[in-house]
Amino acid sequence: MNGVGRDEAGGPPDPTVEFFQRIGQGRPAMLSDTVTATLRIELDDGGRTTNWFVSVDRGTVRVAAERRAADAVVRTSKEFFDRLVRGEANLFAALVRNAVVNEGDVTVLAHLRKLLTGMAHMQDPPWVNSGGRGRG
Repeated sequence: MNGVGRDEAGGPPDPTVEFFQRIGQGRPAMLSDTVTATLRIELDDGGRTTNWFVSVDRGTVRVAAERRAADAVVRTSKEFFDRLVRGEANLFAALVRNAVVNEGDVTVLAHLRKLLTGMAHMQDPPWVNSGGRGRG
């Protein structure tokens, strides 16, 4: 990867890689200082599985591209996770439809949802989250 989530050829950013890079930069405001949990996200990309390990220790997030034991494991396709990251799909609705499978502590998914929702809003133009105010 070259830059934040960009591929070697300078193509468009990879939303999933960009998401993990952003949340791994410390203490996302959307997480409480009391949150401590681990999560492994397994993404199927055309028969190849990529693992992301997310560790939250009192609100501080660390991310590694590796397979480790975790409090919860989420499995989905890379394509669908990209949609979650971009705010085009809802994590809990996806669980009900089995587009996302969870194994382990389901409460950890509430923290993932906060991260997904927070990052999706950070990518929107300012007027999107202001009820239309400030739109030119």
